[in-house]
Amino acid sequence: MGKRVLVIEDHPVFRKGLASLIREIAGVDEVVEASNGASGVALWRSSVFDLVTVDLSLPDADGLDLLRQARSARWPGAVFVISVHEDRAYMVRAKTDGAAGYFPKTAEMAELSAAMTRTLAGNELFQTARAKVRIAPAADEPTASLDSVAMLTATERRILVLLGRSLTSRAIAQALDISARTVENHRANMCRKLELRGPHRLLEFALACAPLLDQLPVDDPAPPQA
Repeated sequence: MGKRVLVIEDHPVFRKGLASLIREIAGVDEVVEASNGASGVALWRSSVFDLVTVDLSLPDADGLDLLRQARSARWPGAVFVISVHEDRAYMVRAKTDGAAGYFPKTAEMAELSAAMTRTLAGNELFQTARAKVRIAPAADEPTASLDSVAMLTATERRILVLLGRSLTSRAIAQALDISARTVENHRANMCRKLELRGPHRLLEFALACAPLLDQLPVDDPAPPQA
């Protein structure tokens, strides 16, 4: 029986080009297109697909939320993210939320075709604009768990929660009614406490453990007692 693929992508030109590319993959019998998150979810939950491509920046939905929803509901189909976001932090978050593949929209069509072929065969492949990477915690990265944030202050935990929701330092400052410089100082302190080195490591950590951090309300972010 041939493979069925669902393409969730709002950009009409890219969506049509991607769908045409997928139709050329050996073993694919049907490609269904959805132009937004709502129609994509309706199709995904009512039918069976072997592969679902998801854009993270949809006009009516967060692609990462769709991944979490699909994982929670156990909708069938390997998820392949194709996004304009080329930061490794987004790949870490996508993998954590259940994606089997991640490629930037700037990738060559031949590369996308080969990657989706591998994903349909049960393999995982994640790539930035520069190099293929295997998503795994670095040697100096603490375990993504609520215990990891126990050493942080209440304000630092609030910032980590909001950072895990993909807010910028400026947006976090506005949400907490503090200055952006204060947010940056707290981020630097968190990096020291968690022993995270590199410009994006705190963001990667916050995104990776965001499903756990979502359990912590912003107005009462202390980890629950065991």
